[in-house]
Amino acid sequence: MDLNESAALINALVEQEETVDNDWIQDAQEYARARIGESSRKTYKTYWKRLSDFLVQHYANTGAISLTDERGSAETHFGIQAGALTKEMVTRFLVTLKKSKSGAPIGPDGLASAKSALRALFADQKVAVRVFFKTEISQLARGMKKKRLQDKHKGKEKDDDGKMYLAYSLYVFLCSFLISNVSTPARAAGQKGRASGSSDTTTAPFTHLFSILCWNLMCRGDST
Repeated sequence: MDLNESAALINALVEQEETVDNDWIQDAQEYARARIGESSRKTYKTYWKRLSDFLVQHYANTGAISLTDERGSAETHFGIQAGALTKEMVTRFLVTLKKSKSGAPIGPDGLASAKSALRALFADQKVAVRVFFKTEISQLARGMKKKRLQDKHKGKEKDDDGKMYLAYSLYVFLCSFLISNVSTPARAAGQKGRASGSSDTTTAPFTHLFSILCWNLMCRGDST
């Protein structure tokens, strides 16, 4: 083996060792990405894109948004620079954020998702979460959530989150139906021949009690 062959062999061994030693970096990156489920990350990307468009419209020359080609990639967070985000930018974005379909202000669930998306943005870019985000923004989010729940409860804001209120008349009907299906000894004796897979009316009292407890809890809370 001549000198050149020896040098080539040594370089090959060094490169192999570096490759093995650097495997942990790729593993660490995969673990860091796995902290957020794919479904959640997909939701976060929609908020990142909306924040990117918002920054281009209102804060294009502040350094908070890159105006290069990287704006078209979710991997680069659509050009958002988390380290340059200010309290004014984040507050204005959350307060003016609307639902994409109806154009109505986002509800409590959407607000929580937007906050989580911003936290994930800071984490992905390895930027420490700003103090204002932990204090003023958190207080703002709590106030927005409470106010919008109160507005929905008073009928000032349309509830289009895919949920419907349980009317009192329907609640009475459910309770009456459950009470009428309470099993008695005579009725239970007549049910002995029923198939094992059929419904058992002995559960009706427990279902009735559960409905009453849920109704009372819902009447006491603004978030239901």
